[in-house]
Amino acid sequence: MHNFIYRTLNTFLGVGCAFIYMAMVPNGSFLSIMIGLMLAMYVSNILQTVIHELGHLVFGLLSGYEFLSF
Repeated sequence: MHNFIYRTLNTFLGVGCAFIYMAMVPNGSFLSIMIGLMLAMYVSNILQTVIHELGHLVFGLLSGYEFLSF
C-alpha cells in the first residue's frame, strides 16, 4: 500500500511539473519539455542529496563526531 501511495504521489508531482514547465515554455516542443524536465529532476536529485548529507554532518558534529569527508 505504501508503494502505491508513493508512486501515485510521484506521478501527480511529475504531471504538475510538466504543466508548470509547459506554461513557462508555451511554444516548446515535446522534446524540449522532456529534456527540461529531466534536467530539472537531475539537478533536484543532486540538491536533495547534498541537503540530506548536510543533515548527517550537522547532527554528527553536534553529537561529537569529526568531519572527515563529503
